[in-house]
Amino acid sequence: MKGQTEIIGLVIIILLLIFGGIIYLKLSDTDNNQNEELRTNTRNNNILTAISQLTIQGEPFKEQLTHCKEEEQCQALHQELPKIMNIVIPKNKAYQLTIISEEQQLIKLGNCTYGIASSNSIINHGTAYTLNLKTCP
Repeated sequence: MKGQTEIIGLVIIILLLIFGGIIYLKLSDTDNNQNEELRTNTRNNNILTAISQLTIQGEPFKEQLTHCKEEEQCQALHQELPKIMNIVIPKNKAYQLTIISEEQQLIKLGNCTYGIASSNSIINHGTAYTLNLKTCP
């Protein structure tokens, strides 16, 4: 009789350990998803900051934006930005890069419809430009 009681106690302890392990694994998986989103957001912000520091065809990126808005000459940006995005975005990720100024969309690259989005603003000659980068999972 005493042996049966000890075995029942041992089974209860093992079941509690199993349930505890399942709960721990479930909670730790959520943290990994949040960390991945945070890393992706940070990567997107870094990409936007790097793009805003570029020199494209001998002119700073800010000046290229001004030409694109005022003179509607966006060929340099349309040629160079896809090349840059293909290098900095991982191969298995879809993205969408949009550049907007005063509610006018100047550039839209990529086809990501939902995902993790980041935004950066640039002001040049009194005009504000918003760079949005969205990467899909």
